[in-house]
Amino acid sequence: MTPVPSMKNKNGSNKKPSLGPSGGDSLGDPLSAQIKKEGRYGPLQDLVFSNNDSWVKRYRQLVCGDTGNGFLLKFELITGLAGGLPGAVGFALRKYLYKYIIKQMGDRVIFGRNISIGHPQKIHIGNNCLIADNCELNASGEDGKIIIGNNVTIGRSAFIRTKGGQIVIGDNSAIGARSVLVTRNTDIIIEKNHMMGAFVYIGTGSHQYEITDIPMNRQEYIAKSVEIEEDVWIGIRATILPGSRIRTGSVIGACSLVTGEIGPYQVVAGTPAKKIRSRGRNHIG
Repeated sequence: MTPVPSMKNKNGSNKKPSLGPSGGDSLGDPLSAQIKKEGRYGPLQDLVFSNNDSWVKRYRQLVCGDTGNGFLLKFELITGLAGGLPGAVGFALRKYLYKYIIKQMGDRVIFGRNISIGHPQKIHIGNNCLIADNCELNASGEDGKIIIGNNVTIGRSAFIRTKGGQIVIGDNSAIGARSVLVTRNTDIIIEKNHMMGAFVYIGTGSHQYEITDIPMNRQEYIAKSVEIEEDVWIGIRATILPGSRIRTGSVIGACSLVTGEIGPYQVVAGTPAKKIRSRGRNHIG
């Protein structure tokens, strides 16, 4: 969301509008008092700094979730041994060993070097997939899950992370290099036959920002799912904001900003993205 600019009073000078029922800057609701009293941290900070568990348990929760120390040891040995190995030996070892840490992994899955994997017991990968060098796959959160279909390519240095909720990538799809898919407490659904350019951002989260006497990063987190139907092409450096829905067969132009629903078979571009034309020719013969 884009913050509302400061409004001008009758004299033309800038003045913040009164947000609270009493005329102050605060909204005057119980949330304000609660945050002031208790503070609010993100899930990562809560896990790492805000409890008295042993460092081993906190580390295990951070990288593997609710698994035993035996699984943590296996995870560390496999990723430490094979994760950074170059060449054919590295490809072969990762293909063979990673199936022992990932929840579900199909046939002929190729992992590049230096892939960061978090909460692997919540990751499902289909057949004939390629995950290129330096990617991150992290399925943290109580209900976190990453589901990758068959014949999927994840481009170099792509970042795919959930902090609760699902990220689903359908069959025969490609995620662009250095693209970011990130969600918390809701879902990103990408259906089959998807094309994506490099540096695309898809996110589901925003923050309440109206309370002026509390930092915005401590205010209410707002989650809205993103749905991308089948046979969609998203161009390089496009941004897909929370709550967006892109219907079947649409094309999103490079550097576009999608903020809502895009109809089926539309070609759109711009900030915000607007319809340029419709696709309208069927293949004959």
